[in-house]
Amino acid sequence: SRARLHAGGAGGATLSDPSSIESLLDGYVAAAMADQYPPGMMVAVATKDQVFVKAYGLADAENKIRATDKTLFRIASISKTFVWTAVMILVDEGKLDLDADVDAYLKTVKVGRRGMAPVTLRDLMAHRPGFEDTFGDFFQSKTGRSVEEALKRTKPQRVAAPGERTSYSNWGTDLAAQIVADVTGAPFDEFVSLRLLQPIGMVSTIQH
Repeated sequence: SRARLHAGGAGGATLSDPSSIESLLDGYVAAAMADQYPPGMMVAVATKDQVFVKAYGLADAENKIRATDKTLFRIASISKTFVWTAVMILVDEGKLDLDADVDAYLKTVKVGRRGMAPVTLRDLMAHRPGFEDTFGDFFQSKTGRSVEEALKRTKPQRVAAPGERTSYSNWGTDLAAQIVADVTGAPFDEFVSLRLLQPIGMVSTIQH
């Protein structure tokens, strides 16, 4: 936990020294890989001054090639960090309200009421919009469909009132990315590049 790390918890790990968590991670990953079967993974911990990166397991299970700190992994749900950062940039600029009905921001894809309270960005961010989860098209990059088309095709049912329960929602996060595009008039990836990646100088997700 954060408190334990600050206090020099297991293995003397501390947030001021990212590499101090290595022995803690080694034990955790060994146990996880023994109980389950992930072929490979990477852990990265960064502070203002230091970066610790370590790879575990295999990058290629069939050919028994070990993962290294140069191995590329799919970004997967790490992309959600960029969605919510983009949303909060627009909140800070007064262009989005976390507690407004998301349908007010959407041009063509609509959630709809269906006799329930409106879904808000705060609901989406907390994975509490009340949607059943669906992600079909979003893992099929060769369909040729746009994100907006994929949202329409995979629109989930509303199965609970907003805020009633927590249920991981890929569709909800993709909807938030569409809100960013609809409000700014720019494709989501262009907005992220212009307003987030370029200003912080992030030109790559691997070490050089």
